[in-house]
Amino acid sequence: MACAILGAVAVVFGGLLVYSGAVRTSPHIAAGVRISGVDVSGMTREEAAAVIRRDLQPLLNERVELVYGNESAWASMQDLGVAIDADESAAIAYEQGRHAGLIADLRARYQLRRHGLDLPAVVVRDEGRTRKALQRFSADIRREPRNARLELLADGQVRLIPGRSGRVLNLEETVARALTVLSSLHVRRVEMVVEEKAPQVATEDLQDINCVLSSFSTPYSAGQVDRSHNLQLACRAIDESLLRPGEVFSYNSAVGNRSKERGFRMAPVYADNDVRPGMGGGVCQPSTTLYNAALLAGLDIVERHPHMMPVHYVQLTRDATVEWAQGLDLRIRNNLTHPVFIKASAAGGRVTMTLLGNQSDKVDVDLIVSNISTTPAEVKEIPDETLEPGTRKVEEPGRAGHRGTLTRIVRRNGVEIKRDGHTDYYRPKTKVVLVGPSADGSVEIPVASAGGSAPGAKPAPAKPAPSKAGGAKPGVSRPSGESSAPASKPSKPQSDGLEELFGSIAGG
Repeated sequence: MACAILGAVAVVFGGLLVYSGAVRTSPHIAAGVRISGVDVSGMTREEAAAVIRRDLQPLLNERVELVYGNESAWASMQDLGVAIDADESAAIAYEQGRHAGLIADLRARYQLRRHGLDLPAVVVRDEGRTRKALQRFSADIRREPRNARLELLADGQVRLIPGRSGRVLNLEETVARALTVLSSLHVRRVEMVVEEKAPQVATEDLQDINCVLSSFSTPYSAGQVDRSHNLQLACRAIDESLLRPGEVFSYNSAVGNRSKERGFRMAPVYADNDVRPGMGGGVCQPSTTLYNAALLAGLDIVERHPHMMPVHYVQLTRDATVEWAQGLDLRIRNNLTHPVFIKASAAGGRVTMTLLGNQSDKVDVDLIVSNISTTPAEVKEIPDETLEPGTRKVEEPGRAGHRGTLTRIVRRNGVEIKRDGHTDYYRPKTKVVLVGPSADGSVEIPVASAGGSAPGAKPAPAKPAPSKAGGAKPGVSRPSGESSAPASKPSKPQSDGLEELFGSIAGG
């Protein structure tokens, strides 16, 4: 009996060995094995790979939702760089129920047959293709931030136009996230990484601005096309600038280098005590206009430089020249409690600067121009034998010099809170006259004189020019809140023929 049992066991064991060996060497995949839902039982690896390609490849055409905020874009799995490795998937299926040992393999085969096993297909991701696909959506997602801004209405009211945040796709982080998520064929949604870009001027920055602190304008000739173009270019660079409490506004930083590459044109400029063509000619008129608006708003003047000669569009001592190469700048500090918003324009023959702020920061300002004096130009006579006897020819018209003082008095609620000012000197320029021979043919050697006066004569000093800002009484500007309305015309410098000399030009 025992021998019979042992014999039966030996037969069974032998059969198991034979079966196990046959299983291990069989070219067919165990029963119950699937790849991403595709049944590959009993197939060879080659057969399984072919079936996987046939049945799973269409999944790569399925669309994936690419989500950013409340918006979406779409792309197929294949476009996103996803592919199926059918050969590797079949190889993994083939290994099921093999090489774990006799008993373990038999147990695994039993479980496979009874319960089945669904393995995920092996997915290959092409990072370069994924990046390229996502890059295509970058432009659609990108949105530049929009600064909050202020509009000045016809009735003098200030209207706030809210700003808006911008956004930009973080491509690298989005690619990394997509490569992780797209490891499965059944993914239908990828959250893209989109970063917010805050505007430079937020709505909150402007919410306390509710009035006009000051406004000032100066005239220009719109017929001078290139100079007008430069004025408009400079004003656009300044317009909607925000000066927070304690901050310093730099004209040169705002307007930048006055170069051809940046759109500026040749126009008359002041250089070496003369007028000549120069790049960006005219940009000193917006700086002068802004300087006066800042004076009338009670702001601190950190840096300001006078021109080398008077300008036609503003009184003596109230000009402000700027120059990029030499670093001459106009810098203004906001010494007020609330922000100041700058509105700048050049249109209709007027450059206008309007400073908006909070009603509680408003002050009354008097600008007093005094102590104006004129220094006649020296006259230099040069003999010229080529001229007709007894004739004289003006080679260089020359120009008188001027001196003047500006005093600013700032009051709040009738109480003086600040008094400052400066004295400017505008150098004269020698008048050069060519002198022909005398009637008898001799050539006299003349002596230079001051202003061409007779010997011993004294030039009469010029009368002080009243300061008129927006129609204020002579010598005193109107308060900042009502000064230099757009229709006002600032007085011209009183000088020897300045209107004739500078009436059609203005230096930069």
